Amino acid sequence: MGASAEHRLVFVDRLLVASLEPEGVSVRECNAHMAARVALWLRDDMAPADVPVMFNTDWGIEEGLEPVLVPEATRPRIVAALVQHVEETGGLD
Repeated sequence: MGASAEHRLVFVDRLLVASLEPEGVSVRECNAHMAARVALWLRDDMAPADVPVMFNTDWGIEEGLEPVLVPEATRPRIVAALVQHVEETGGLD
């Protein structure tokens, strides 16, 4: 497997793409509720305890914005943090 290898899997009804470079998991075409569900799954069931789970948006990455740490919180609070991030980075027209 080369450094650019991607692995694809379906989580509920959304496609997740995991890659080595850049390292991470992305979920496409989802709302904040699904993104929070994926973030909790990654944090609680997949990532080692010392690895932070962070989020960003396509436009945030394109603009060079730093990823944001998923808060240690309930799913509704994570949804609120995701929505706030989208609003603050200009993702809603």
